[in-house]
Amino acid sequence: MQYVHFSAPHLPFYCRHCLFSSDGSYNFSGALSRIAVLSPDVNVTQLRADSELNILQFYKVMLSTVSPVKSSHATIHKQSVALLRDHKPWLLDRYSPGDGNCLFRAVSMALYGRETMHSHLRLLSAIEALMNSAFYDKHSASYYAP
Repeated sequence: MQYVHFSAPHLPFYCRHCLFSSDGSYNFSGALSRIAVLSPDVNVTQLRADSELNILQFYKVMLSTVSPVKSSHATIHKQSVALLRDHKPWLLDRYSPGDGNCLFRAVSMALYGRETMHSHLRLLSAIEALMNSAFYDKHSASYYAP
C-alpha cells in the first residue's frame, strides 16, 4: 500500500539514511530546504509540502508530549542580554531574555521546556500554510480571519 502511495509523481521516497542524522534525529532543516528551494512557485511548493508531510507520517516523526518549561530549566542567553543592554536597555527592565528571538524557539520552549523542537514546529507550520493556503489568504473565499 505504501508503494502505491509513494508512486505519485510528487511523492518521492527518501530512505531513512538520507533523512535522519547519525544520532537518529530527523533532519528538519533538510525538509525545510527541500520546500524553500522551490519557491516562489506556490503550486510546486504545495506539492513538496504534501510530500514532506507524507514522509513524516511514513517514518512516524511526531511531536513529543507537551511538557511546559520549569523556571529551573530556563537559562539566560548572555549574547541576547548584551545586545539588548547596548540597544534597548529598557526591555531588560521588563523581560528576562532567553534565546527567544525566534517565534518557533519560543513556542518550543513554552510547549516542551526546550528549544530543540523549533525546526519541527517550523516545518509543520510551513506545511500547514502551504497545504491550507486558502485559509490564510484574505482574498480567498475560505479565508479564516483571526
